[in-house]
Amino acid sequence: QTMGQAMRMMTYPMSSNMKNTIPALQLTSSSGTVLSSSTHPLHWYRLDDGVMGGQSSTNMADHNATEITGENKKVLRFAGQINTNGGGFCSIRAALPDDTGLCFANSTTTNEEHEQVEVTGIKIRYRGDGKTYKVILSDGQRSTGGPFSRSPTWQMDLPTVDRTDDATDTTCTAMDEVILPLNRFQPSFGPRSVSEEEKAKLVLIASEQRMIGLMLSLKLSDGSSNPKETFGEGIFDFCLDVEAIEVV
Repeated sequence: QTMGQAMRMMTYPMSSNMKNTIPALQLTSSSGTVLSSSTHPLHWYRLDDGVMGGQSSTNMADHNATEITGENKKVLRFAGQINTNGGGFCSIRAALPDDTGLCFANSTTTNEEHEQVEVTGIKIRYRGDGKTYKVILSDGQRSTGGPFSRSPTWQMDLPTVDRTDDATDTTCTAMDEVILPLNRFQPSFGPRSVSEEEKAKLVLIASEQRMIGLMLSLKLSDGSSNPKETFGEGIFDFCLDVEAIEVV
């Protein structure tokens, strides 16, 4: 098993994954201001536990949601299979604008350089399968969130209701919506635990964030175990559809 994990780590196609992105969703503002990246879709790539020798895999797509919403819309479909034998996470990630991060430009200003407005939360419209996912943010550096990194990834749980059968129910909108306050995101350094004293010194700054992602993991954002009722056990499939991501 150890040899197999080592081989999977060596052959994991990280560079290929980052090059073969899927454009889906536009990061927009719900407050009437114009986000600097709103005219461009986010470009998503997958990062699974294969990078550590695991066997989980992600399939993502810019999926036609007609059978879900009854409208000719597309959603970002984050789906795949978790294998807890030697691993236990799947994720997709997308780069944020280098100039603004999670901030947006105030459209009322007449200055050539628009004023950047800090955001306080992220609004997500989604359709889940009963599992608890995580929304993740980071400064985009390769080492970020690792046990020896100075910068954490920031994570917040995204519980979902199982709506996998709602496509046949024409009275159901099939989508849920939630606002995730940025001050509720938890810092993470991977497998290393973060003390309360260390947490008190860390601050999530929206303008410094350069990556946004979605993850299904053995661990919740506070480092505790994701229960089998909201994660799964052994080998199992998952599916999360995201219709919109907005900053608020």
